[in-house]
Amino acid sequence: MIAQLAAGLPGIEMIPADRLGVRAEAKEAFAFAVLAYEAYHDRTNNLPSATGARHAAFSEAGEWLAAGEARAQSKLRAKKRR
Repeated sequence: MIAQLAAGLPGIEMIPADRLGVRAEAKEAFAFAVLAYEAYHDRTNNLPSATGARHAAFSEAGEWLAAGEARAQSKLRAKKRR
């Protein structure tokens, strides 16, 4: 797969995850941690051009929310915490 990516993205160096400190068997867990981090910080965690989604969205507790709706819910949670 790396060779196919390299062929399709000339000029971009492909770096194995372990060179960045992520063990091969932990790549999926690491990827989901990044998605969770982005959602926690109210940032979209999908890429419509890659996923085919109609708009940027957040995945929160297994439910997809439009970016504006997710931000509104996040603000309500923040007010409740105060």
